[in-house]
Amino acid sequence: MCIMPALALCMAFQELHGHWKAGHENSEMVVTYVAPLGVMLVALFGLCSPQMPPNGWDQEQLDGLVFARSWFECFRSNDIFGLRLVDALWKAQNGKPEELLTFLGSAEEVAVVMHVCSEPREDAKQV
Repeated sequence: MCIMPALALCMAFQELHGHWKAGHENSEMVVTYVAPLGVMLVALFGLCSPQMPPNGWDQEQLDGLVFARSWFECFRSNDIFGLRLVDALWKAQNGKPEELLTFLGSAEEVAVVMHVCSEPREDAKQV
């Protein structure tokens, strides 16, 4: 699924190259191929670099955390993994850290994860 935009882009370039060699009129090519190709490139760039809203967590500390994922979970979408992780964080914050342990390597990491994920940075508190 993730290669389909790139494949469609390659096919569009191939089609455009064929028409360019055939000597079609420039205005026809711009309307028929170049404009949609430009829109597709902008959309592809937007898909490749999604903008996440700031959550106030310290990115340096968050980068140091490693959450485990089983091989079965690798075949599920990242959205489901994220929802399960947020649910586990919420349960751990309310006194039930058992589900969060399935994402971590050891019980000692629960306190670190809870600190990093619950304490916003000072500059985020001011916003």
